Amino acid sequence: ELTWTENTGFASGNIIVSDANRARTDTTNTSFYYVDNFTPANYNYDVECTVRVVTLPTSNNTYLGVGGRAASTSASGGYIAWLVKTASSWQIQLALYGSSSLASVNITAPVAGTSYQLKLNMRDHILNCWWDGTKVISYNAGSGRITAVGNPTLYMDGVTSFVSNSTGFHIDDYTVTDAPTPTTTNVTVTNSELWYNGYDGTGTPQQSTFAAWKFTTAATL
Repeated sequence: ELTWTENTGFASGNIIVSDANRARTDTTNTSFYYVDNFTPANYNYDVECTVRVVTLPTSNNTYLGVGGRAASTSASGGYIAWLVKTASSWQIQLALYGSSSLASVNITAPVAGTSYQLKLNMRDHILNCWWDGTKVISYNAGSGRITAVGNPTLYMDGVTSFVSNSTGFHIDDYTVTDAPTPTTTNVTVTNSELWYNGYDGTGTPQQSTFAAWKFTTAATL
């Protein structure tokens, strides 16, 4: 249901539909596309997909990722969570487009013929990467976080074995989900219900009726 446009900050990669109705690229160049028919409600949203491992790529520096908060005309805006084959290991990395990774973690090598879930979860300055249902990275971007809504994106690069329907990694079930709207509850109290460090004139200590309340919050600290 999503439609795509190539990011003009990169050169010439192509993402196409395979004969299995999945997405793959037909080039070894960088392929970077953004969703152009859906705008998230704000900069807190999730981007995820199913990664179908048809065969394992043989080349190092092979990347496949999903991202968000990206500028459609820039090679350096937004965050991306990607699966990458390095010289010594397989990793999930969180990165800024056009920059080095912000965080990385080694994972067990994917298995040919298997599907995995890759997800980027963005909540204010906290960025989470999930691989196959497990949160593997939680990164605090601090006050310098990107706060533009931007575009959800799909990224493939250095993918020398993606170029056919029977090799490499293919993408399925690409999904963008707005973050849930926080629930707000207003509580009205009177002065007599608040803590009072004294007596009522009869020797009885005064204590708030709310003294035993415990509050929890889902707010990001």
